[in-house]
Amino acid sequence: MADGRYVATRADYLRAVEDVLLGKPLEDDLDGARESPDWRVAVHEAGHVLASFVLEGVDDAIRASVRPRAGGSLGVTLLGADDAKSVTRAQLRDRLVLLLAGRAAESHVFRGDVSSGPSDDLMKTAELAKAIVVNFGMSDLGAAAAVGDADDAVRAELRRAEDAARDLVRDHDRTLRSVARALVKRETLDGAALGALFAEDGAPRAPDRVASAAAG
Repeated sequence: MADGRYVATRADYLRAVEDVLLGKPLEDDLDGARESPDWRVAVHEAGHVLASFVLEGVDDAIRASVRPRAGGSLGVTLLGADDAKSVTRAQLRDRLVLLLAGRAAESHVFRGDVSSGPSDDLMKTAELAKAIVVNFGMSDLGAAAAVGDADDAVRAELRRAEDAARDLVRDHDRTLRSVARALVKRETLDGAALGALFAEDGAPRAPDRVASAAAG
């Protein structure tokens, strides 16, 4: 390896995943300088991180970065691997909230002013909401949604998730800003650093996460 090591660490693998999915990090300027990470991007990723630690139905974030990438990405939050073969409606609804938490964080911190950055999140959210209603029959329409007009039920799922994301970032404002400030300062945070921030701020975590952290 470039630094003389012969054994790859988990951090090495995560960096490799980022490079493949998002492109290599942009290099510094010729004079060695690089612009500081954008505060809005940090707030957005902090929203995703916050949701991952608070919601029971999604895995904790294991890495968050606001370093611009050659592929055009300005920020990314990676979650732990989910090996579940089936998921419940509650878990899928938590995923909707997670997807919308970045946009909700922007709206919260910038007083309603959101950017075009969350467009990919919105597309994924719309697809998932439709799957919940139509593919999985998990709305009040049940299986009938597969053969009827389900637009109202899909919109209801989206409104529910958006309201939940808005409440989440508002209720955990201090932790949201702490994570965003740490991302601006360090650009990339691993799961241990993120967990430490939550511990310092005393932010509540999903019950099963608290138990596993204590066991570890």
